[in-house]
Amino acid sequence: MENPTALEEKRSRLLHTAGQYVDTALREGRAMRAGEDAECTAIELKIGEIDRTLGRYISLNRDGGEPGMAFVRCVRASAGKRNLEAAVQNATARRWPDVARALSASVATGGGFAVPQGYSDDVIAALRPLVSVRRLNPVILPIPNGSLYWPKISTGATVGYISENAIIGATQEQFGAVNLTAKKLAAIVPISNTLLRSASPSADVIVKTDLVAALSSTEDYYLLRGDGTNNTPRGLRGWVPTANVFTAPALSGSILGAADVASVDASFSQLELALVGAGVKMIRPGWILSPRTALNLKSLRTTSGARAFPEMTKDGMLKGYPFAVSANVPTNLSATPSGGSQITTASEIYFADFGYVVIGEFPVIIDASGQGTYTDGGSTISAFSQDTTIIRVVLESDIGMRRAEAAAVLTAVAY
Repeated sequence: MENPTALEEKRSRLLHTAGQYVDTALREGRAMRAGEDAECTAIELKIGEIDRTLGRYISLNRDGGEPGMAFVRCVRASAGKRNLEAAVQNATARRWPDVARALSASVATGGGFAVPQGYSDDVIAALRPLVSVRRLNPVILPIPNGSLYWPKISTGATVGYISENAIIGATQEQFGAVNLTAKKLAAIVPISNTLLRSASPSADVIVKTDLVAALSSTEDYYLLRGDGTNNTPRGLRGWVPTANVFTAPALSGSILGAADVASVDASFSQLELALVGAGVKMIRPGWILSPRTALNLKSLRTTSGARAFPEMTKDGMLKGYPFAVSANVPTNLSATPSGGSQITTASEIYFADFGYVVIGEFPVIIDASGQGTYTDGGSTISAFSQDTTIIRVVLESDIGMRRAEAAAVLTAVAY
């Protein structure tokens, strides 16, 4: 039986799949084909079934201690309330004793309350499927003091054979460190109190989904492609050494076709060999692709008509390793494929052993208030006047590599 978190992840995957069909039609300047339209209709039905299941799950109060449900109930309990005591009374009236106890232990600030950090873990769990780097299971370490210094061996000792009675030469490891400093990612999400007060069983899911969406896209970009300036992380792309940057070959035609299967496969092997040749242990290797690249590879067929990479649709794997799709992988780069002409629609493919990728994070801080103000489009808006509850979330994290050689990138990808 699937739990609520798994259902939400399934819903996100279905939405992403439907979006790919629409994006493909728009990119090719045509209406959706009958088959694509039928697939989207089927997906909409499945999403509706998931929403009804989640709604009933919440309305029947069968969360079994699920932290995500407790978190959104904390937010709902605060809707339109002036202080912590009123929120506690609201939770009690709704027969949410665990929420009432949690709120009672919180600290009232700014006319609202601080949602206990015990519920923040579920926000990260919900974020994971939407953020490509986290999804591929990197090493996660706490940085409660805002920084982490993790020693590492940069160069190992060397040994060699010597003749009898010869003097043994000295050898010594070279040490370095992974230095992580918490970078603050913050978002304010205004939620309508009408929605929070609503008896609709899906309101809890909407609140949580909105909050996670506010975090996912931005964190995904910077964990992947941040340049380390202006208080942002140095993302995975920035850690790739020059020796591990490869150029994709030009396509045989204007689109990816059967004639390109061998060269595409060779490019992937080139990335894999870069890691293996550097002595990377291949603990948890994985790929990160743009939606365009993933869709084209799934559709690619050999000259015999068979799918070139059938495991992508069957097992979620690419050449034996899991892959994640991120819209933050660009498809508008200027680059020149090997043996071809410059293009302005190039993408990249990342391959890394995520057992060497380290994310340090401080526990998520979540506050909610119905009395404060927030800025939207340069305008200052009063939550009290607009009858909204402001949710503020702060996630402090950083990313680093135990060994930079554990990541490689294929540039000038035209598909």
